[in-house]
Amino acid sequence: MESELAVVEFPFGGRLAASLKPRERIVSISMAEVTTLLTLDKSYRHSCNIANRVYHRDGEDLFIPETLKARQIRMGDAVSSDYMSEACSVLESHGIDKGTGIIDDSSGIPDTARKPDLPEPVSEQQIAEVAGSFNEGRGDNEKIVHLEKVTGTEASAADCVYICIDDVGVKHQKEQRNTDKEKDRKYVQNTVVHIQCGDRQQTLTAIGMKNAFRLLVAFLLAGGLMEDRRLIFLTDGARDIKENIAAFFGFREYTLILDWLHLKKKCKEYLSMAVRGCGKTKDERREDKAGVLRTLLRILWAGNAQEAVDYLNGLDEKHISNRYWMNQLTDYIGRKQEDIACYAFRHRLGLRVSSNRVEKANDLLVAKRQKHDGMSWSEKGSGALAVITALNVNNRLGSWLRGEKQLLVMPVAEAA
Repeated sequence: MESELAVVEFPFGGRLAASLKPRERIVSISMAEVTTLLTLDKSYRHSCNIANRVYHRDGEDLFIPETLKARQIRMGDAVSSDYMSEACSVLESHGIDKGTGIIDDSSGIPDTARKPDLPEPVSEQQIAEVAGSFNEGRGDNEKIVHLEKVTGTEASAADCVYICIDDVGVKHQKEQRNTDKEKDRKYVQNTVVHIQCGDRQQTLTAIGMKNAFRLLVAFLLAGGLMEDRRLIFLTDGARDIKENIAAFFGFREYTLILDWLHLKKKCKEYLSMAVRGCGKTKDERREDKAGVLRTLLRILWAGNAQEAVDYLNGLDEKHISNRYWMNQLTDYIGRKQEDIACYAFRHRLGLRVSSNRVEKANDLLVAKRQKHDGMSWSEKGSGALAVITALNVNNRLGSWLRGEKQLLVMPVAEAA
């Protein structure tokens, strides 16, 4: 047995002995927790170096990178299996096909989840007050004019479940070294889901978007988070995410919002290629070009997608440096028009307009550890580290190692 104190030999048999591979050791819980936390932050080689120094290991007792990596992959497989096993149990208990996670008419979910009695939205008086205050002194295109975009807005974040979903890719490890010069552009895709309900939050991850959505459906059902609550999805607008939201949650009412920061970034990228500034000096041209972006963003901030397209189409030809990229931008805004919210109105009410929490989760679960120069990953290796990191982020690593397997539970909010 391997522990933080020493490697101890003793005889044992039965199922435990049969479950071990040749020369494999049993690892104490505290040792497993320490080495796991090391590998979530540092490379396997660096983790071994630290552990060997701290525990004064040498000779046959040295921690070896390949051994540590194999342990973490097995642990990740076990965590993923526990997540999915619990999800399948929840789905089956509600009469949902555990293989798909799709809720249909025959599924036995509560009526309060299928046809929720949603809390009252913002009142007409509040809409008038907020819109009137915002519109003072602004140009016509920059005013809140599409009241259909704000009607039905949640009056309080406490009545909602905010869900952000995103994919994060890491370079795929080649199964064998290529002899030619062609680059391997394959990536391992981890889907990350961030759920917020009041002061509580949870992060889920899986290899494969449909697996992540199955976990999400089971998690929401297990916690009763679909019952008489608004579901609000904030996404970067990716088509596969939108299609999966419709497939898994089309049985009930929900809201889909295009992330403001992503919309802003797209506009900036397209305009940088589509527009030129006018003026005699370089500074004047730079300021003129920046002014086009500022005007466009002010129009979109108010939720005026069609007005934004009209503004771009009405630009003087002298401002257009590349008509192709301008068309790409207007087409993009047109495609996303349905999901472009009135961000100004939501911001005034202190409501979320961004999916930045899942971006942070992407960084914590995957990018920080796995996206460094020269790194490449197998699907099992990448998925294992991501799901173990999620377990740690959700403050469940220690309890899972000690045998507590209930994972699809929203943690209790900490006292102020």
